[in-house]
Amino acid sequence: RVFFEQVISPDGSAEAFDFEDAGLDFSVAEVDPTAEGGIRHIELKPGGQDIAVTDHNKYEYIALMLQYKFGNRVSEELGALLVGFYSVIPHQLLSVFLISELQLLLAGLPQIDANDWRFNTLYSGCKETSAIAKWFWSVLEEMTNSERSRLLQFVTGTSRVPVGGLGALQGHDGHKCPFTLKVIARKATYFPEAHTCFNALYIPRYTNKEDMRRHLLQLVKTDITGFNLA
Repeated sequence: RVFFEQVISPDGSAEAFDFEDAGLDFSVAEVDPTAEGGIRHIELKPGGQDIAVTDHNKYEYIALMLQYKFGNRVSEELGALLVGFYSVIPHQLLSVFLISELQLLLAGLPQIDANDWRFNTLYSGCKETSAIAKWFWSVLEEMTNSERSRLLQFVTGTSRVPVGGLGALQGHDGHKCPFTLKVIARKATYFPEAHTCFNALYIPRYTNKEDMRRHLLQLVKTDITGFNLA
């Protein structure tokens, strides 16, 4: 991973890395106790050890290296994984999807719509028209998408939205389970709690929007994985 981060820029190009001075060829060295010197050289293409990587063939080298690292090198393990996967979901059922469509089904949508979130919310201990509920939605609208994702992950266990929108959220039993905003009788110095099995956020009865904002933002900017933070 470190190697690919060094040679490939965020825009997907490899123009910044100097391949001419790197001394690379079309082979990869792997640790192998049975090989002479404990190192085994694998050619990415026929005669690869004798072919230097230059600016003219660097993209071919990167493509072959990716194919080896994420394909050939783990072909046995990947084959076993696919056998198990297809035993649960037959290949013919998946063949109708494009890769991008399957990714959406498995991973969900990256963008979080605050209005969709609000529309698909249940309330407990307060009403949608309550001041504390209005403060919550105001803070959520002011958050960046990254901050919303972290809050959604804290509450539901996932940072992405189901293909059907937040109205398609499921609970621990696989049934539909909408997001619930519940106000609890706790001191305003406490942080909100998450009950991920029920997609519920329990928030103390804050007395003003700024207190709520401060606690929510501190919550999403902290690397937390538990059910609550007090």
